[in-house]
Amino acid sequence: MSQPLSSGLTLLSASTIVDVLYPHLSVKDILNVSKACRATRLAVNAWLPSAYSINKHLEPFFGDLKNTLRFRSIQAETGTLISGSQALQFFDRAHYLDSDLDLYVSCRHTLTVGVFLLSIGYQFEPTARQLASPQGSNCREHLEEVSSRTESVRRGSLFVDDYYEWAFIEEVYTFAKQHTTYGSQVKIQIIAVDPLSSPLACILHFHSSTSQCRAVLLSIQ
Repeated sequence: MSQPLSSGLTLLSASTIVDVLYPHLSVKDILNVSKACRATRLAVNAWLPSAYSINKHLEPFFGDLKNTLRFRSIQAETGTLISGSQALQFFDRAHYLDSDLDLYVSCRHTLTVGVFLLSIGYQFEPTARQLASPQGSNCREHLEEVSSRTESVRRGSLFVDDYYEWAFIEEVYTFAKQHTTYGSQVKIQIIAVDPLSSPLACILHFHSSTSQCRAVLLSIQ
């Protein structure tokens, strides 16, 4: 015969309390709660899918579930990876105001991902360097040109507005639109990767770069 739960454990596993209480707990605390008894383990397991819902996390950038699923389908087809603050926010269950979405895309798939963003209302925001290029403000021409590259034209140079340095990055394209609910602007950056590299290698290289190490050291100080 099972023992009745204490009032504390009943509170930690009650469905009406879970959605209010658990978001304030750290990952370590949630794991400890799940180990308390079978009831809390079941409560945690039932809560986790909604707490770590990638569709819910991405929906502010894509407007609704339909477009979010369209993006995820394109993401799977092209091997596009999400990095930067959005990846951190997803695992931390946090929300940073005005943070953009960084998409690391293989060079040859840049056109596919960019055309999708344009189709859901995003506008291309070229940098001064991009405006001065032969493609000017023509987004499709920029995307077609970088998608056609079979080898890097940037390797060994510091080119992307002095921020990214060179880290297997061919180009960075910024897209923006107004958020349909809150009226604020949301931004997505397509980070086109060296044709001879991969999105994962690019992410690992960038986050091991001197600029990133310097930023970590400054934050520690």
